[in-house]
Amino acid sequence: MLIKILASSKKEKERFLEQLTKLLLDELGYFDFRPRVHESGTDLELRAKHKVTLTPLYCRVKATPRAVGVEQLRRIFARYQMERMKTKKLTGLFLSFSGFHQTAKEWYNHLGAEARGSFHLLGEDKAHALARRLKLVGSLDAIDAAVHARIQADLGPRYLAILDGRFYWVQLVYRRTKATGFFVLDAFGEPTSAHLAKEIKKLDSTLLGKWLIDLAAREKVLLSLTDTSQKDVEVLAKETKEPLTTLRDVMPTLFQERLLVVQAGAPPRWRHDKYSLRQDFQVFLILARQLLEGSHRFRFLNSRFATQALSSGLIPYLERRFHLKPSDQERTGLPHLLAISPSALAFSLFGPNEAYLQTWRELETKPLPNAERERWRAFYQARLYGEFLLRFLTDAQHPHFGELLTNKGIKVSLLRASAKAANPHVLFFSLHSEPSPIEALKHGPHLPPPDPEVAMEHGMSLLHMQEYPYALELIEMALKELRDPAKLAVAWNGKGVCLLSQRRYAEAIHCFNESLRYDNNVPSAWLHKAICLKGLGDTQGALRCCQRALEIDPTYKEAKAFLETF
Repeated sequence: MLIKILASSKKEKERFLEQLTKLLLDELGYFDFRPRVHESGTDLELRAKHKVTLTPLYCRVKATPRAVGVEQLRRIFARYQMERMKTKKLTGLFLSFSGFHQTAKEWYNHLGAEARGSFHLLGEDKAHALARRLKLVGSLDAIDAAVHARIQADLGPRYLAILDGRFYWVQLVYRRTKATGFFVLDAFGEPTSAHLAKEIKKLDSTLLGKWLIDLAAREKVLLSLTDTSQKDVEVLAKETKEPLTTLRDVMPTLFQERLLVVQAGAPPRWRHDKYSLRQDFQVFLILARQLLEGSHRFRFLNSRFATQALSSGLIPYLERRFHLKPSDQERTGLPHLLAISPSALAFSLFGPNEAYLQTWRELETKPLPNAERERWRAFYQARLYGEFLLRFLTDAQHPHFGELLTNKGIKVSLLRASAKAANPHVLFFSLHSEPSPIEALKHGPHLPPPDPEVAMEHGMSLLHMQEYPYALELIEMALKELRDPAKLAVAWNGKGVCLLSQRRYAEAIHCFNESLRYDNNVPSAWLHKAICLKGLGDTQGALRCCQRALEIDPTYKEAKAFLETF
């Protein structure tokens, strides 16, 4: 992998080469640098000392377009030997940002052990590893994933370009057998602006005549289309703030990659054709790879396209990928959880799954009783769900998380965390957090006392979460101020359900009677009253209430199931 230093002048190139070399040598443990740049601007000679042993270093650096050949290596080694005659303990280092030719490596390997112990080669791969240790650049695996997530094309060579002291990845793209295009990513795999990519093209003669693929514009277009509407290039230009000429190049390539559907318009077609995202789970996976790790992840998850794809295709995909057997409740809950956590969704779609598959294979092949097999299967699925929840907790700290919950219509979320550790003799620690949404609602530092309707909405939300003590407190707060009969009917019914969960049957019946006083046609209030009456031993009263619930709603499944218990 080649590393190129790009600059508009020889003096700038010398400065960046010197800066980068000092950074890398500092990471290797050297200081007290005394550089001398040779005439070419791509050849640096530098003296330094080791920070601990004070051993002197002679370092030669090359930043040429081609790999260093055997003749160059021989000359540099001879120069080092001359310097070593003057300084006995001198260590040598030859750093080449373009690497070493195979013949040069073979020649070096035939040197004696003593020579190789004092004179070292550091090629482009080791330079990249040092830059990664310094957090100047991402790993090759991460960049591979970023490249393949963003484009479906025949990829050619890739190299690192250093411009103004920053690293950029330049990826060539083939058409047939010739490199005809390129795109640029930043040091960690995010698309750069077209302006910066053009600057790199201007300074790197090998890119002349090659077509710039504008990944940033592609990403903006795809994000704009996640609302599932049809748009022509003029609408897209306004939304993405990209010029029409750029979109004229972008749209056909996205269509060729089968990401878009086109509705033909009037001539000229390029201006009036209308584009929309192809409604396909595979298209969703392509976009998810590209967007779930980036800055637009919450916007993508909040889109209509993502919502539709998750509701229709997520569970079958997870069943195939992890061999899951989710319960009915999990089939409903998993898509809802992953729809508000980009990190958890990314792990479920693309994270490592081999450990889970190995566990599943062992469960299927071992001669276990069915009950034991199901117990281990539940443990296996709990481990996986734990991975989702850990990532969900991380996402919950993001500033855009609350906005996503609001847009999804979620009124309340309650997070609990606990951590315990012990050895056979003593408890090491036991910490837990149990935040109270009621306290946050009543005593938030910048919030007025809660509106009764807001309190009721939060209380009913907590009721569905089966957080009955919290729900009861909020609903009681709401009942003190509510005046609307319809809302009073809902609130009294909710309070009754909370009391029913605590087996406080007489108090619950009073609440259901109050609910029915405001609205006599609430089937759930009649059913809940029936459950309370049965709990108190009034079977006939329970039957009458249950039958009344079925008169109001003959399809009421819970009432039918309760009736079958008599």
